[in-house]
Amino acid sequence: MAAAITYFRVVEHEEREPSSEGLLDAVASAISVWVSIYGNRRAGEPRVRLSDDEVSRGKFSNGASRLRFRDGSPGYENLAILQSDLDAVVRRLQRAGVRFSEAALDPARRRLPRVLPPTA
Repeated sequence: MAAAITYFRVVEHEEREPSSEGLLDAVASAISVWVSIYGNRRAGEPRVRLSDDEVSRGKFSNGASRLRFRDGSPGYENLAILQSDLDAVVRRLQRAGVRFSEAALDPARRRLPRVLPPTA
């Protein structure tokens, strides 16, 4: 939710791109540079502050609601930031002139065959 709120507060209405999960993941990446991210491993557990190392190793997914790890480590869900951090991060992104129009969104995964044909 914080990623969506941040996007709508930073980007003027006329400049907004159609929303997508990838766009919100990019916004969450920008947010995570300046503020702490909180999440839990399972629904019902209390949220904990994620370490900077965890955030840097992880990849935001599902519209910034999850943080996944390529090495198979358990990820985090129900991501959030503190309300008190939201205004500060919005101001920083506005001052920096961030618009997210050039955000590098992940393309759809390409499916590769599991067994490659022999080469000559």
